Amino acid sequence: MKIDGLIFDLDGVITSEENYWDADRLSLWELLTSDQYLGIKGFFDPPVSIPVGKIEDKFRVLSPASIVRLKNRALNSNWDITFAIFSICLAYVLRWLEKTRPDTAKRLEGRELDVNFISDLGKELAGAGPTVHSTQELVDEFMHGSRGIMGPQLMAHLGTLFEQTTFVGRQVFQRDTPIWELCRDIFQGWTTGETFKKNSSIASGIPLIKQTLTELRALDPQDSSSFRMDLPVLPSDRIVKVFRTLQLTGLNLAVATGRPRKEAVTALKSIGILDYFEDRRIITQDEADNAEAILKQQGRRMKLSKPHPYIILKAIYPDKTPEELLGLTVPDYKHDIYAMVGDAMSDILGAKQAGCTAVGVLSGAGKDTDLENEQREFFTEMGADIVISDIEELPPLVKLD
Repeated sequence: MKIDGLIFDLDGVITSEENYWDADRLSLWELLTSDQYLGIKGFFDPPVSIPVGKIEDKFRVLSPASIVRLKNRALNSNWDITFAIFSICLAYVLRWLEKTRPDTAKRLEGRELDVNFISDLGKELAGAGPTVHSTQELVDEFMHGSRGIMGPQLMAHLGTLFEQTTFVGRQVFQRDTPIWELCRDIFQGWTTGETFKKNSSIASGIPLIKQTLTELRALDPQDSSSFRMDLPVLPSDRIVKVFRTLQLTGLNLAVATGRPRKEAVTALKSIGILDYFEDRRIITQDEADNAEAILKQQGRRMKLSKPHPYIILKAIYPDKTPEELLGLTVPDYKHDIYAMVGDAMSDILGAKQAGCTAVGVLSGAGKDTDLENEQREFFTEMGADIVISDIEELPPLVKLD
């Protein structure tokens, strides 16, 4: 692989996503079972008392297969994953309601899907509702019916689920809608520790949840309430060795991640590899948000998160303005002297759109061998130029030429 630079995604490539996934699980569990929201006590059958304890309970709330398959449709943000799966479950609940309680459904007819609707629906349900063994049953059904649809279009396709309930009808599903913002805020509540202070029907389970997360080393040792987001996907010393070797080759090393800058820098520093990157080549969601704000002032509304190539191009050309980067024509997108290293479909699509070499990494699939094999085949089908198990395979590849 003859290249001048490597651009790295963070989660699943350098840092572990296990804590993020547990935050997704806790968010879904709260939305489905807390009396502040749907409050369905028996949604999971058998019941799940806490969704971060036993492996089988964790996977019934949110399985690695569901996460990976949604990421393979270019839904890479944990907020998006929580939003998508909660929306799928909500549609299932509404279909049950229309069938079993038509009078209640009539009272909710024509309402916008927002926080007040969720709260009122929970009051109407009064703890009752349909049951599932796991959310994967519902996710698999949705994925089967949405083959070939990806990214924002997949999110929008969630609206078709609600067409099946005549009292709600089709709704708009995208980022920044009220339900998406609710899912984001609940997810952030868990990761920042604010939810540990809540007083609701899930409060009785909070001490055990916190104890379990502490035992899993999932909480920040400097702040016993907030999640750690800096755990490495491999032992830190092995990651440092990889970057020390890559630096000796003279390659430009960069980061293109959907994480906020503060989180990304903290993680890189904690693992011990921050100094291997120029600050101007650490491109995060903050840079995408800033560029979106600049463009919005010009009357141009665009989403620049991956799979859009913006943050990848910004990592290659850190001194160019958003207008200059977006003004690059297709022939300019021939940057195969740079390789984008990522674990998700959005990384592969973003790399291809930016004209970079696309390197798919399997470490984001966790330790599930079947999922790794599925991912290897998927990356190859989607046009990844190279597929590796983890970043320790990079130095020999770079040295080949």
